[in-house]
Amino acid sequence: MMDRKMLRARQLQASKPVLPGHARYRLEIRRCNAELEVFSFTGEERLCAPYCYTIDFTSPTRDIDPEAMLNKSATFILQAPENPEQVRKVHGVITRFNRLAASADETRYQVCLEPYLALLRHTRRSGIYQHQSVPEIVEKILRERHEFRGQDFLFTLVRDYPKRELVVQWQESDL
Repeated sequence: MMDRKMLRARQLQASKPVLPGHARYRLEIRRCNAELEVFSFTGEERLCAPYCYTIDFTSPTRDIDPEAMLNKSATFILQAPENPEQVRKVHGVITRFNRLAASADETRYQVCLEPYLALLRHTRRSGIYQHQSVPEIVEKILRERHEFRGQDFLFTLVRDYPKRELVVQWQESDL
């Protein structure tokens, strides 16, 4: 049985906000040591297209190197103001980076956060696939052409897909 001190410590831990202070949004970019404070954002999610979160942020760092940002893993964390326990995390990769403005004490930047799959739009390839189902073809493309591994993706199939005699990809993106 849990003693009162332990129970109280767990209750306090559970009531702590995920984000410090009054911040409701946080952007974390892998290997970026600069302090980033989210200023504003817009998110677009559509069927049959990668999502895109355009995030404006400020930083005291005046010259963040675009090479340090582009194609880097990132997480955008959103916390509901009325319910601090309700947190949404959007994982992806930075596909666009702009420096918007600068003042004496901070610089304003903008990034676009998209899923890793969005990078597949930059390829144009051709391929012939014989005696494979569509999920098998997609898995082969992701694993062999784009080096996805392990749990980078997961299929939850609700039926069996027939093997196709022939599927041709001619100068199309892998997306």
